[in-house]
Amino acid sequence: MDAPVVVADIFILFAFIFRIPLARLFFDTRKTQNYDRFLKTLNDVKFKLGDWKKTILSPILIISILYFIWFVYYRVILKYTLVSGMNDSIQNIIAFNLILAPFTEEIIQGFVLSFAYCLSRFANFNEFKTVSVALLLISIILAFGHQPWNFTSIIMLSILFIVYGVIYYLNDRNLLPAIVAHIMWNLLSAFVL
Repeated sequence: MDAPVVVADIFILFAFIFRIPLARLFFDTRKTQNYDRFLKTLNDVKFKLGDWKKTILSPILIISILYFIWFVYYRVILKYTLVSGMNDSIQNIIAFNLILAPFTEEIIQGFVLSFAYCLSRFANFNEFKTVSVALLLISIILAFGHQPWNFTSIIMLSILFIVYGVIYYLNDRNLLPAIVAHIMWNLLSAFVL
């Protein structure tokens, strides 16, 4: 766990929690059309429980099934022995991989997807195409941030981030299901071999 990454993650969490007051502090607060659109984009990224079966249980089941498929593919078909990449202490695994990283990565992805959604609404772009391109780009960028020079890992992580993004988008742009899915994958990857 790198200190600069932790500082950046904490900054992202802080910026998300205080996004509306920060927007009012740093941007022109006159009631203009662009400022209203900017606030709508900031408010589009939600974090709410809603129906627990949809926001908690469904992402856990989806990721458990995907992990099982991935596990079988590597262990049975390719006959690779899976080794956990988690060499940190249990406190670091919990703090970073199960809490901080999923929250901040999904916040970043959520803002990009909500920006694409709002852009498609405000500029009359095709919503599906705009959001799909944004999802593909942010997924590759986030995957590249994990394993910058491992092509196989970038592909697998890109697919995972696409799944998280679809979960986010299909749940009315709610961060909670995507975060739950991300935490579940990290939990299975850390402790289930």
